[in-house]
Amino acid sequence: MDGQSDKVWRYAVRNSPDFEPREEFVTKTRDRCIAQLKKQEKRKRWLALQYQGIVVAATFLLVWGVSSFEHAGWWSQQAQAPQAEKHDREGKAASGALSAEMQRSLNKLQSHFPILQTYSRISVGDVNEEVKSVVLVKDNGTVATIYFDHEGDVGKFYLSQKRVETQHAIPEDKATAQAARLLDAIVGPSPYPFDVTSVWTEKSFDLQMHPTIRAYTINFKATIDAASAYYATVELDSEGAFLSYEKVKKPHSYDSWYKADFNKRIMPKDEHAN
Repeated sequence: MDGQSDKVWRYAVRNSPDFEPREEFVTKTRDRCIAQLKKQEKRKRWLALQYQGIVVAATFLLVWGVSSFEHAGWWSQQAQAPQAEKHDREGKAASGALSAEMQRSLNKLQSHFPILQTYSRISVGDVNEEVKSVVLVKDNGTVATIYFDHEGDVGKFYLSQKRVETQHAIPEDKATAQAARLLDAIVGPSPYPFDVTSVWTEKSFDLQMHPTIRAYTINFKATIDAASAYYATVELDSEGAFLSYEKVKKPHSYDSWYKADFNKRIMPKDEHAN
């Protein structure tokens, strides 16, 4: 078929009555399109309603859950510390929560650490049969956490305060002397004198590798007998302010930990021995 015949054929097809869509077909197609659009619109509205319902339900559950959690937390605190006492702003304790020995130890700590006199309430709990924990709380947060043993002595003592980090820290000998004074204040008169065994210096470095002292940990030992000793640790910040104290009774094999340099210390295998 030549080019002229092709043009004639295309013209004939384009102008044929059968080439135009029938009105019935156009009407049905239009109606179907409109119906489909309406169906999609209804689906969009339904999805929007579902989304709004989910948001409302989630909000309700969140509010209800937080309320229940807070109530459960309050109830748990009351259950865990049934002996919790209320104190006035001067920190004067009511009687009954602490044994006489523990109260004497707490009074002694207060005399050496004035910050312990400013708490607003105290929570007392049993860690186990032999250890009792005491948390002193201010309105703006925890002041201190103290652990007493069954004899009423202070086993652990932590102050909640931000440590000072500086490139101009007090020298190690002054930190050691300060730690010894604080140890005497916490332990009091003892038939077992403590001696310094090691000093661990915690440092950080900037990009130019300039060291900044973050804290000092001073370790002490007091021999009890041929089998065991008391090991005490006092932690100070870089300016000599108290951070924490801990005293444990361990076999002499713990010299490999408390007498060693920080990077060379080794924990004995009988690490749970008392």
